Amino acid sequence: IVKKLNINFHQIIAVTFTNKAANEIKERVNKELGQHIDSPWIGTFHSIGARFLRKHSEYVGLKNNFTILDKDDQLRLIKQICISLDLDTKIDNPKSFSYMIDQMKNYGLSFDHISNHEYEKKTSGRLSQIYKLYQDRLQNYNAVDFGDLIMLPLKILKDNGSILNQYQEKFKYILVDEYQDTNASQY
Repeated sequence: IVKKLNINFHQIIAVTFTNKAANEIKERVNKELGQHIDSPWIGTFHSIGARFLRKHSEYVGLKNNFTILDKDDQLRLIKQICISLDLDTKIDNPKSFSYMIDQMKNYGLSFDHISNHEYEKKTSGRLSQIYKLYQDRLQNYNAVDFGDLIMLPLKILKDNGSILNQYQEKFKYILVDEYQDTNASQY
């Protein structure tokens, strides 16, 4: 695209799933163009989401130095929430809630948009309650999880036309490695 169509590489965003694949894309681009290009817009869905979110964090009530929780931290937080609600964690398994919240984020669904979802029905309404408390605590801790690295940038783009226009003007080409593996939010 850059060489044959004379396109500025700054107009391209390229996303993939793993850091290894992202690094390989960068190496191939550098080799093909014969110069070192360290584009911040070649990376994983999550690294690009984090970069975008750090730049526009105030739009979702975060500071740009937010922390990214790993799976263990997420589970610990959900377990604390279950205990605070006097739920029996052997019956209301925090791992199950962690999985369900992650799935909701993969579909771009916040806690206030899942009232008819099968998981919400299966948990007799506890999922939305736990999901809301989980997001509230993340906000209080100035933290996000991996799902938020995709979902929150989407929220910012949907809610702020000027930011959306800025990125639509900036990027003319979107390259997605392993496109068939994208979830609804990534799409």
